[in-house]
Parts: sequence; structure tokens; C-alpha cells
Amino acid sequence: MLKACASIQHVELQSEWSASYTADSDRVVRQFQLEADKAQLFDRPITAQLLDAVSTAITRAPLIHARLLTWPGDLSSDAVAFRLNGALQSLYNSRKADCLEMIYGKRAGATDVDRIALVESLANILRSEADYINAWLDHPTQTNEVGRCVGLAAVLSSLSFSGGGSAGMPFEVLEIGSSAGLNLNFSRYGIKMGEEEILHPASALILSPKWIGKPVPAVPIEVMRAIGVDIHPLDASKPSHRDKLQAYIWPDDDLRRERLRRALKIASAAPPIVEQGCASRWINEQLIAPQQCGTCRVVFHSMALQYIGADQRHSIERALNDAGRCAEASRPLVRIGIEWDRPRSVVEVTSTIWDAGPRSGESRVVAHCHPYGEWFHWFGLRDD
Repeated sequence: MLKACASIQHVELQSEWSASYTADSDRVVRQFQLEADKAQLFDRPITAQLLDAVSTAITRAPLIHARLLTWPGDLSSDAVAFRLNGALQSLYNSRKADCLEMIYGKRAGATDVDRIALVESLANILRSEADYINAWLDHPTQTNEVGRCVGLAAVLSSLSFSGGGSAGMPFEVLEIGSSAGLNLNFSRYGIKMGEEEILHPASALILSPKWIGKPVPAVPIEVMRAIGVDIHPLDASKPSHRDKLQAYIWPDDDLRRERLRRALKIASAAPPIVEQGCASRWINEQLIAPQQCGTCRVVFHSMALQYIGADQRHSIERALNDAGRCAEASRPLVRIGIEWDRPRSVVEVTSTIWDAGPRSGESRVVAHCHPYGEWFHWFGLRDD
């Protein structure tokens, strides 16, 4: 059963590890051990065994170990464990690491992994394939998790039902950090929020997370335009790019793997539009473009801001606030984010609405959710 309290336990784990290690301890070992405990917490035992073994094996791979010891950013927010998993799974999928069959071949349900053999295999691969692995470490992860777009749909459904001036308006969706753009196709998916189902109930992909809290009204959502940007966009029509998306999924995440397979199939018939570019420059250009009267412009991002530098984030904030001051009831602007909070203790779904009303520009946490959208605890757009 999914644990809605997992984020609280996540904070406790962070505190325990902070207390257990001195300031000069190996932060790489510490991070992979913490990630292993988090995987166990989220019912991913094979992933937990992989990350636990990496915490030992990496100390036997001098080049990779030294690079991560001197990593300029935060190992957690930069998702280094995800990058390394992507590299290892890509090596296995390309038949360059058959010895990892014990992890990537068994998938979910296997719990009899020989730790000693796994550590030895990982250490050998981390040494022999250091250049290949470093190339994966160079770039942010590209999970493009479609489960998160339930949060986007929930906010838009609520706006369509009771969003003041935006009620019943068609939406123009602008996504930052789109990867392959699979979330831009959200209107082609069926989405269940508790007892309510919206968008495309006959879709090949039905997203049905555990729903906690207030109900969301099942209201039709009209998407007039959906476009995104990414510094390194992926093309869902290219086999190598599809393989890359698959490689980032944890070995025992079969549900996510199936969601991705179905989303990619939909994208092959309806290719999303993702432009290559700098997020801050792109969003500024989009926001200064004329907005049609009677439409609602939406800026959406999910697990993207942690990979964007501080200067770019500040530029994005300025562009949104400048555009928000020009918004009005007939041309509202909405920002929807699905990101970790500052302590990385919980994933928040946030909404900011600019419509020239008395609460224009106020931000609100409308939900907490699982990092991959397996559950949502919905609070609502308003207090009533």
C-alpha cells in the first residue's frame, strides 16, 4: 500500500544520517546509503539493494568516486543517484553489463540478490566504463514522469469549475523542462482523481493515483495549445531517446515503465512540441507574446527547477511577475509547479493565479504528492 506519510519519514532519514556522519565523512557513500533507505521506504527493494551496493562499490572506482566527492552542487537535488542508475541500466540494455542481470533482468519481485557479487560487479563496471558513466553524469535526468500531470489536470479542472474569470476558458499550456514532452499530451490521457474521471477515459493510458483529501470536480478541460522547452529535449520518435527515458526508471518500477511505454505510443501518433532553448529566455518570449482574450495562459513545471541555475530561476520569476501585473480577468495567467519543497521533505503542487483580482499573485500549496504521482493529497485551490 502506498504510504502518504513517506515524506515525513524522508525528513527523519535525513536527520538520522546527518547525525550519524561527521562533517569530513564520505558524502558520496552517505548519499547512496540515504537513497537506498528512501527506496526501501517507497517499497522498491531491488532499487534499495542496488543503491546500497553502489555505496560500497563506488569507493573501489577511483575516477567516479573522485568526481562525485568534488561534485560542485548538492548530490541529492542534482539527482546523482538517478543519473548513475540511468548509466548502469543503459549499459545493461546495450549488453555491456550482463553481470547486472541480477538487478535489471529480474525487475520487481526479486529479493535474493547476492550483495557480495553485486558489489564486485558494480565496482568492475564503475572502473571499466568510467567514461561512459561520466557522460551520463554530465546531464540532468530525463524521467519525464507522466504521473505528475495529474496535478496539472486537477488544477485546471478546478479552475474550469470555479476559477473566477478563468472558468470555462480554453488553456494555453507552456511547460518548462519538458524533456520529451510527454506531459504536454496530458489531455490525451484518462485521469482519475478519486471517484472523478476527466479528459480521455478511452485512452490507452489511464492515470489513477491514490487520492486523499478533497474531491476535484470532473469538468471538461479544453487545451488550445501546449508547447514546451528543454535545454536538451528528447524526441519520442527516436529509439535512442526512448531507450534513454526507459533507462532512468528504477529496476523495480514496473508501473512507471508501463506508463512510459503507453505515453510513448501516444506520442508517436501525436508528437508533442518541445523546443530547444534556455528556459528563462524562452518563457520570457512566450509571456510577452499577445494572449488571446478569453483564454487562460498556464506555465507548468514539474521536477525541473532543481536543475535550473539560480540566475535562470530568478529570471523566470521576474518574467512571471511582470506578465502577472499585466494579467486581467479576461486574460488570466496561472503558474502550476510540482517540485520538492526547500528542505526536500515533501513534493508540493503549487498554484499562483494572476487575474487582477484582490488575491492576484498569491501562491498556494494545493496538494502534496508522491514524487512520481502515485498518490495525491489534495487541499484545493481555495479554503472553502
